[in-house]
Amino acid sequence: MAATRSHDEIEAAAVRDASLMRLRREGQTFEAIADTLGFSRQYAWRRYWELMKEHVASEVSEYRAEQLDRYDWLIREAVAVLGRDHVVVSQGRVMREGKPEIDEESGEAVIREGHGSPLLDDGPKLAAIREIRAIEAQRTELLGTKTPVKVEIGGGTTVRYELPGGLEDL
Repeated sequence: MAATRSHDEIEAAAVRDASLMRLRREGQTFEAIADTLGFSRQYAWRRYWELMKEHVASEVSEYRAEQLDRYDWLIREAVAVLGRDHVVVSQGRVMREGKPEIDEESGEAVIREGHGSPLLDDGPKLAAIREIRAIEAQRTELLGTKTPVKVEIGGGTTVRYELPGGLEDL
């Protein structure tokens, strides 16, 4: 069972860690850092790299959270586009379904401008679907949940690439 640390011990460790990082940024060797802070060179080296991993993992987590929020917003916007009807516009005018009528004066078949239902344009909805798929692919990549890729290289040799679960493993 791990012993609980007091507030003072935790604070002292934080000050020590901050000093270790500052000294290393100033170009001090691990031996000099160990002498200054009163522990072994091996401990200074190991603790420095532990702190670097924690720092990077924290920043990666923050970046992921920001990106996921952004992806969620983009998807909501694309879904809103899917929920609306879009009309076909040509030369500044809404195109409408027209049914020919026989003009009483001329006896010819004509389509009356401005009559009939507007023609619906599926293009914006299809574009929104493509965007949602692209965003979902980026989300999958960001989270590291892509399916492993299997590549066959002639001669019966198979190479399998497995993608790690993310950068937490740094």
